[in-house]
Amino acid sequence: MEFEERFGKAKVRVKVDDGKYNKPGWKFNYWELKGVPIRMELGKKDYENEEVLAVRRDTGEKLIVKWENLPKTITTLLEEMHENIFEKAKSELNGSIVDVNNWEDFMQNINKKKVCLAPWCGSPTCELNIQQKSKEGSRKDATAAIGAVKALNVPFNSSLAFNENKCFACGNPASCKPLWGRSY
Repeated sequence: MEFEERFGKAKVRVKVDDGKYNKPGWKFNYWELKGVPIRMELGKKDYENEEVLAVRRDTGEKLIVKWENLPKTITTLLEEMHENIFEKAKSELNGSIVDVNNWEDFMQNINKKKVCLAPWCGSPTCELNIQQKSKEGSRKDATAAIGAVKALNVPFNSSLAFNENKCFACGNPASCKPLWGRSY
């Protein structure tokens, strides 16, 4: 089909669903569940006017696009969608990180499904104690997710004055400040 050829030059994958057995609503749902970022609808009138209705999956925004502008417009939309989705994910991640220095604040935030940035001594024994103690602590809170906490990673921008901070779990001098969380 002509659309597949146009998008091949723009390095955008296209799948034309011209099946006659399923209604449009079924097709829209099917491809949305597959994760297709932009749905393009082409009806009789669209074909006569040489235009396509493009629907963004991330915002639901509908755009009427002329055929001659189609590859460029879709490529631009995909870049915008990528940027929007990335910024939203980054914002949600940064909004879920909480800086804590003691066990009570740590457990309170972990039970709210937050990720905690906490000073730690780096001892494997201490990490095992944190895992065991957090697992027991989650059982006491009926609203909390159940499971042990683990050290996720040490962020590059993690600042720690090692002489001043103590491990939030055992009180020994801290050697790093990793992110802690549960795997869901």
